[in-house]
Formats: sequence, structure tokens, C-alpha cells
Amino acid sequence: MSYWDIHNHILPGVDDGSSCYDETEELIAREYEQGIRNVIFTPHYRKGMFEIDSKERLEVYKRTVSELQKSYPDMHIYYGCELYLSPRSIDCIKDVLNLIHGKKLLLAEFNYEIEYPLMVKLIKHAMSCGLKVIIAHVERYECVKKDMDKIAELRSMGCLIQVNADSVIGKYGLGLKMISNKLIKNNLVDFVASDAHDVDYRDVRMDKAMKHITKKYGQEMTELLFRKNAERLFGIRS
Repeated sequence: MSYWDIHNHILPGVDDGSSCYDETEELIAREYEQGIRNVIFTPHYRKGMFEIDSKERLEVYKRTVSELQKSYPDMHIYYGCELYLSPRSIDCIKDVLNLIHGKKLLLAEFNYEIEYPLMVKLIKHAMSCGLKVIIAHVERYECVKKDMDKIAELRSMGCLIQVNADSVIGKYGLGLKMISNKLIKNNLVDFVASDAHDVDYRDVRMDKAMKHITKKYGQEMTELLFRKNAERLFGIRS
């Protein structure tokens, strides 16, 4: 199957992810070995921390994809961004290069201690600008991670929910594993993604997450979280 990784930091030298092209190539090799054929590069943009100009990020993306396609011609690689959404950065949604592949799709990250009313306010503002919001690694936010009702409310608003593969398999500890699996069990997750940063601690472990989910929740759930929901988002018929 042609699986997807919609959130990672594999683009080299633009944030705290891959440090160089060689590391990027190794990470893509691991994605490929694990059955991933569609990757959305989502480097951070966060004021005061990751502020590489969006046009510069795009140029790095173009050069990187040009090289990668020599070895992986059947790998589809899309341009994206993980935007840190806060009152300070809300205007950054106006830059299409802070969205996903020129579409009205926003992969949004928040302060882990954000209060729920502010999270909702920021999301509603993005939606009022015509954007579809994907909440990155929802299991990390204190205001919602132990409250299924709030996450259900976010989905009812139209948000899409992503959790990290490492959370699902327990790489980040038992607490996040339990939360992520409870969300999956209750059909409150749309995507599982690698959030890979490097070839060591924050590696690509999509295969382990797929095996875990298939064993606990069945193959159909795996297909939804790693392929079908992403295809629907991009308008691809399998």
C-alpha cells in the first residue's frame, strides 16, 4: 500500500530536524522501507525560534526533492509547514508557504500549556480565513490530552487530529501511549505521523505503529490513519 507521513522534520537544515542532506536521504530510505510513498515535509515555523524565510524553505525543498527523486522516483514528496499558532504568530497563516502544498490546510502546533479557550479562539480564526486545521500531536497538550470530550469538540468544529507514531508505541512513555491509544480506540484520530527529526532518538517508526494498530484495532484502522484519510484530504482516489 502507498502510505503517508503527513508530519515530519526531514527537510535538511531548516529547523531542529535533519541536519544535512545525507541525514534526510537516510530518513527517506527508512520511510520507503516502511511502506511510505507519500511524505509531506513540515518544517517548523515559530517566531523567535524557527524563522527561516518561507521562500528560502521552499528553495531547500526544491533542491532536496530534485536529489531524492533520483533514488526514489516513486516517492511523492510535498511541501508543508508546522506552524506554531499563537496570538503573536496568527498573521503567519496569510503566507501560503506556511500551509500544506499550496492548499488551505494548516498543520498547527501550540504551546503545550495553552489554555483551551485560547486554542479554540486561534483555531476559529484560522477557520474564518478558510483554512482546514490539522492539530499536530494532540496528545501533548495539557488542556485536552486527558479530556476526550474536548477533542471530540475540536473534531466537531472541523479540526483533523494527528498523533505521533512514537506516542502510539510508547516511545514517549506510558502516559502518552495510553492517551494516544484511547483516542484511536474512540475514533478521535485522523492521522498517525512520524514527527521524525533525526536518525537516532526521533527516528521514523511508522512500521512499528502500523503493526501495533493493526494488532489492536484491525487493518481497516491502519488503512484509515496511514492512507485513506490522507488520500481524501488530497482528493486522491485509491
